[in-house]
Amino acid sequence: HFFASVFTAEDVGEIPESAPSFVGDESEELSRIEDSLEEVLERIEKLNVNKSPGPDGIHPRVLKELKWEIAELLSVVCNLSFKSASVPNDWKVANVTPIFKKGSRGDPGNYRPVSLTSVPGKLVETIVKNKIVKHVEEHNLLDKSQHGFCKGKSCLTNLLEFFEGVNKHADKGDPVDIVYLDFQKAFDKVPHQRLLCKLHGHGIRGKVLSWIENWLKDRKQRVGINGKFSDWRGVTSGVPQGSVLGPILFNLFINDLEKGVSSEVVKFADNTKLLNVVKTKADVKSFKKISPN
Repeated sequence: HFFASVFTAEDVGEIPESAPSFVGDESEELSRIEDSLEEVLERIEKLNVNKSPGPDGIHPRVLKELKWEIAELLSVVCNLSFKSASVPNDWKVANVTPIFKKGSRGDPGNYRPVSLTSVPGKLVETIVKNKIVKHVEEHNLLDKSQHGFCKGKSCLTNLLEFFEGVNKHADKGDPVDIVYLDFQKAFDKVPHQRLLCKLHGHGIRGKVLSWIENWLKDRKQRVGINGKFSDWRGVTSGVPQGSVLGPILFNLFINDLEKGVSSEVVKFADNTKLLNVVKTKADVKSFKKISPN
């Protein structure tokens, strides 16, 4: 009940327009995906056989050891899914494993919900994710301030860039103020229609956008502890933590976070740091406009 209580009810009547990041022509849009047998075989080969299966019980070891018998059929299913922009229901349900973070173990708010979903479903998500990442990289759509879930970037690059930003001002003797932002339950609260609007603005359209919309729709989850499961609950918002596709969708959703903000911004997923030179009362007042304090 707690994990389901954080979902948001979206007001679809007042969706703000987002400035398009993609400026290419129609031929450059990511509007269709077609996978090959070779691509499916490659994805199966990269499966980690030590990972747990989802609610469908299909273990990654089974897929890997029977790849020559399974790959062709799975390729057909993938292409039918992309062509019809529909996702099998087995790929839209999740067993949620609570991962303890800190504090009291009796408080459910101190646990991170990680979704265990269908392994074949995650394999297909990987194909979609790779196409989106290629599209984003080719058109330079992701803001350079983002370091989370980005190739060649990490927590370390995030910290190095941030401290470099602080030091360049400190070396001149300028006082620097910093604001740290961490959005509560950020992954779980992403409103689906606003996310789809932003994906459209990034050039993800046509059957690919429809497929993602269907992937987000009518999802269900249940919490599992020591082999015992709760009742199923509907998932009305968010991108599933533990999914393959979730992180890149989240990055694109918050890609315009710093638009209109004059401060320097460094992000690692939803963890955001802002820094600004503050010399006068006017600087303090300006910086406080974006600070929760």
